[in-house]
Amino acid sequence: MAEKRFLALEKRLEKTPAVKAQYTSFLMEYEKLGHMSLAKSAPPENPKLEYFLPHHYVLKPTSTTTQLRVVYDGSAATDTGISINQTQMTGPTIQNDLISILLNFSSHKFAFTADVPKFYRQVKMHKDDVRYQKIFWRENRSMPLREYELQTVTYGITSSPFLATMALCQLAEDEEQTFPLAAKAVRKSFYIDDVLTGANTLTEATELKDQIIALLERGGSEVHKFCPNSDSLLATIPERQREGCVDITDPTVNAIMKTLGISWNPKEDIFTFIVPVYPKSDTVPTKRMILSQIAKIFDPLGFVGPILTAAKLIMRELWALNLELDQPVPPELGRLWIGYRDQLQHLNKMKIARWIHADDASNYELYGFADASDLAYGASLYTRTIQRDGTVVMKLVCSKSRILPRKRNNRKEIITPKAELLAALLLSQLTVKVLAAVDTVFSSVMLWSDSQIVLCWLQKTPESLTVFVGNRVGQIQKLTDNFCWQYIPSAENPADMISRGMSPLDLVNSDFWLHGPSRFHIVQPYFEQLGPISQDELPELRNTTLVTTPGQPRLSIFDRISRFTIIQQSMAYVVRFFDYIESGRKHLTKGLPTVSEINRAGILIVRLVQGEAFPNEIQLLKDERECKSTFQNLNPFIDANDGILRVGGRLKNAAVPYEHRHPALLPEKHPFTLVLIRHLHRSNMHLGQRNLLGVVRQQYWPLKAKNVIRKVVHLCIQCFRMRPKKGTQLMGELPDYRVQPSPVFSHTGLDFAGPFNLRASVLPRNTSTTKGYVCVFVCMATRAIHLEAVSDLTTDSFMAALQRFISRRGLVHMGGCIQIMRPISKVQTTR
Repeated sequence: MAEKRFLALEKRLEKTPAVKAQYTSFLMEYEKLGHMSLAKSAPPENPKLEYFLPHHYVLKPTSTTTQLRVVYDGSAATDTGISINQTQMTGPTIQNDLISILLNFSSHKFAFTADVPKFYRQVKMHKDDVRYQKIFWRENRSMPLREYELQTVTYGITSSPFLATMALCQLAEDEEQTFPLAAKAVRKSFYIDDVLTGANTLTEATELKDQIIALLERGGSEVHKFCPNSDSLLATIPERQREGCVDITDPTVNAIMKTLGISWNPKEDIFTFIVPVYPKSDTVPTKRMILSQIAKIFDPLGFVGPILTAAKLIMRELWALNLELDQPVPPELGRLWIGYRDQLQHLNKMKIARWIHADDASNYELYGFADASDLAYGASLYTRTIQRDGTVVMKLVCSKSRILPRKRNNRKEIITPKAELLAALLLSQLTVKVLAAVDTVFSSVMLWSDSQIVLCWLQKTPESLTVFVGNRVGQIQKLTDNFCWQYIPSAENPADMISRGMSPLDLVNSDFWLHGPSRFHIVQPYFEQLGPISQDELPELRNTTLVTTPGQPRLSIFDRISRFTIIQQSMAYVVRFFDYIESGRKHLTKGLPTVSEINRAGILIVRLVQGEAFPNEIQLLKDERECKSTFQNLNPFIDANDGILRVGGRLKNAAVPYEHRHPALLPEKHPFTLVLIRHLHRSNMHLGQRNLLGVVRQQYWPLKAKNVIRKVVHLCIQCFRMRPKKGTQLMGELPDYRVQPSPVFSHTGLDFAGPFNLRASVLPRNTSTTKGYVCVFVCMATRAIHLEAVSDLTTDSFMAALQRFISRRGLVHMGGCIQIMRPISKVQTTR
């Protein structure tokens, strides 16, 4: 696959000699620097364990260094259908995100940008892994096709960004003691190979620049394309390390450079926008065209947030139509987009100060605003700098907006108070992000909203509100615990612009968006304080019904620990500590708990459990009033010796231990009851339910104990493993003479019983006996029984004797009848 693609590339390069010359020069430099070497002629042990990367070129005419770059395709599938990128892991993100880096870049008075050349190629691959980075290359067709191995981390591989940035972070960690400023900049201000950083003094900025250069030299790299906003800082940078396309020393040049996708004018130290002028055309715009042109407005910090809100609203309407990408949009929407697009060129006039503070400052404050409309909600942040002469300067830091769902059947999916709450949550998240990104220490952080309902919600506990509102109020309270929320009228809220959207022309002419409300431009602004909304008027409150008064609070030990011995030993140490305090800190027992302490701990545990579960019953018994409860039939009483609630019963005079006569009451659903029964179950060799119930009731009387014991035994893993499944035997089929009708004794079973000792006479003095035998015939169909008797007695005597014998022995067959047909004097055989 890689060879075929190279041959196709070679044919294409033959048609463009200039591009081929740059391509050849790029790879020759690659080989000269040792980043690529000829593969060894000896084949590897397993020729299948290697990978050839297809490569091609990317042209960037605007680049000041390398206009042609060779890139490698690690996503190209082999003959097996698997690419090398599919076998690798991406790795975690270890650098700050783009927004955090830009925010940090905006917080320094003296700022500069720089670049690490050939960043990936400064990290060398292990010698055992270079065979997975092979390429085909030759300078012309007359030469044989050669195999090369890329010796460094290369472009187009999934793991390359992580490997390169991890090497840079490791270098910063190793050299942090020598270069502390550079190590901090590597962690906060590097985005892959670009660095945007600075300092608040020229001396510190110069030192930071020198440390970054020295740190990268320790790692075998260099830094170039330095572009500062100060002539003094630029003078300390050698000519070869400066950005070639920008010259801030020439006042006649208004150079603008791209840094991380945004336009920065270092001479004026402002952010700008470069928007092309779209030619007028009668062609109806398509969905693809609109989405493409919206995507070209790159504004990560939200400097033109109101304009982006308007674009997002157009995009929402576009997606609601369910059009194909190349399908023309409706005329009304097309005219709306063309009118919006034609005004985008006015953004070229917009200038946003990079530095968010001001000189000679005595105080720094951070102000945030949140607002929502029926269309969208958003938030904006401003720094408020109070200078020593009393001048107040406010500058826009960043903003963010979100679009609300469209109305369905003239009904809003999210009502306005909830949308205002979402805006407050967005502002909270944005504020925390800014504070973590910038190095400025603010004296105060104040957040503003024009929704009195939201401000009242933020003063409530999340549990008192409905689920939707309560969850978000809880998040806001957690994020802004140390901040102050205030009310501001809608007319003075700059976030109102981002929640409704604006045209580019209106935004460019608005000073309100870039510098905030005029009331904050004085040192001590007046804040309007509004009274709270009454409970009846405040929506989204959860209805709470008080069912019972709370009893004694439960100790956390019962919920956290599931071993009875640990709970018992822990409470024993509590008892020991109590004795130590009661003795005036004189007598201190050391070592393991004693038997006395263990027994007292058991009493204390039971009292705590009962105090939590039966507070009302215990109080009624102490007051000697009638205790009406579910266990009143147990005749409960409070033990005068230990204060435990015990069972009365009728065993007061029984010769058994006191705890057996009057066991302690325990609640059914308390965690300690379950722990106790589980402990007794294990310590008594996994008794069954009935035996375990007897063991438990020797000292304790849990309510509904059978249910708890059944649950413990059922969940016991050892008992489950030792509970085999009973085997069952499948009975055979009945014979045909058992299931088909037939005459009596058609199928007969025969048995012979005897001898039986029979008395010869009924007279008591006649003790002589004789032997008798019985032949039993059983009908297999009806189960009727027929007996034939054989004896030396006369007929009447034998019949009487046999009947006496049968009645004494209980020889009665329930399925048939026993008959004596006739006695015989000798054995007869009947066929």
